[in-house]
Order: sequence, then C-alpha cells, then structure tokens
Amino acid sequence: MTDTSTVHVFASEFTNNVAILNGGAVYQDAISVPYFSSVIFTGNSARSGGAYSVAAGATNCFTFDHITFTNNIANIGGGALFFMEVID
Repeated sequence: MTDTSTVHVFASEFTNNVAILNGGAVYQDAISVPYFSSVIFTGNSARSGGAYSVAAGATNCFTFDHITFTNNIANIGGGALFFMEVID
C-alpha cells in the first residue's frame, strides 16, 4: 500500500504566484491526491507549469471541477498545466 496525501481546495484563487522551477501556484508531488473545486488560477508563472505542475512519477491524478486558468505563463512548457512524466 502506498501512502497518499489528500487535499481539498474549494472556492479559492491563486493569483500572481511565481516559482523558479515548476508549478507557479501548485506543485503536486508524487503521492498527493488533490481535489480542486471552483478554483481560479490567474497570472501565475514558472519555468514549467505556470499554474500547476505534476511531479515525475506521480501515479495519482488530481480532480478538477469548475476550474479557470487565465494568463498563466511558463518559459518552457505548460502555461496552465505541466506533467513532468506520465505513468501508465
């Protein structure tokens, strides 16, 4: 059994956050199981995943329900979302 971490984010805004590397607003590690509902990501920036980045080796996925991405910027890939590695 793999240990996981769960977070629920409701009716929130992530605005103008900056990361030097990945996930300007949120960086999901390999064991997280996040749930986001009615969340707005605006003006966030990072090297990859301007708003949201998923770590290499992540085997769990996030759940998005009524999410808005606006004007998020990445220098390399994924202005809104970036998956570092996909595991089948």
